[in-house]
Amino acid sequence: MSAGPAAPLDAELPVLCRRCGGPCEPDAELRITCPFCGLSDRLPAEIGERTRELRTRLRQAARAAMQLDGFQRSLAGLYETPGVLWKALAPMVMVPAAILVYEAVQYAVVLGNMTATVRRQVSGEILGGALSGAMMLAFMPLAMAAGMLIARRAYRRRVRPLLLGRPPRQPGRPARCRSCGGELADGRGPFVTCRYCGTSNLLGEELRRDSARLLAEEQAALRQQAQRALGAGARAANAHPIGRALLRSGVGVYVALIVLNILVRKVYALFVP
Repeated sequence: MSAGPAAPLDAELPVLCRRCGGPCEPDAELRITCPFCGLSDRLPAEIGERTRELRTRLRQAARAAMQLDGFQRSLAGLYETPGVLWKALAPMVMVPAAILVYEAVQYAVVLGNMTATVRRQVSGEILGGALSGAMMLAFMPLAMAAGMLIARRAYRRRVRPLLLGRPPRQPGRPARCRSCGGELADGRGPFVTCRYCGTSNLLGEELRRDSARLLAEEQAALRQQAQRALGAGARAANAHPIGRALLRSGVGVYVALIVLNILVRKVYALFVP
């Protein structure tokens, strides 16, 4: 089978370098010279074999990029969609408030059924127990809310830049996949899944606003990627710092609130007989 410019690539699959994963342009004879690592290569002439080879390279590129599972993507969606995070946090604040109101009503009812003499003797002890129980019940949703807010800072600083798609090469063209460089189809929501490699891409406004700067950064990143491929090999970036930050901050806040509760009870015991 002759190989010429009329031989189409399956679904216009992006052509990536076999060694460094950089985007390449095959010539009429399906020869490739990577502009980043310099590898000379040639795609198979048979369409089916060529498609399998290109899809293998796409899978390798996707494995080397940070991928989000269902929970990570949902959490990132909360941080990217305006107003959604605060709607999610509202119940976490309302539940502790409801608990405190309930405990206050119970405290008033219990004291109302006592005589004045008994009330003076046990009111401090009952109030201390009510506050302690209410605080312990309220700590978990408060810790989750604080953990999500703290994790958002880590997401914006460390994770978001890794999820951002590549800017369009020309004005009016679609944004491109951060993993394989293929053009992304229009989609709803802040994340769009690449139809070539399955990678989730964040489509931020900066892709068009700062396209020139991002294109220059992309070229620099591809050169660094090629250097790693020539050295020790590219490392996969499949860690999930969003979930780790959420877990660490939530547990940390919960422990801090427990310590605060203990201190409040100690101080309360000093002043209330």
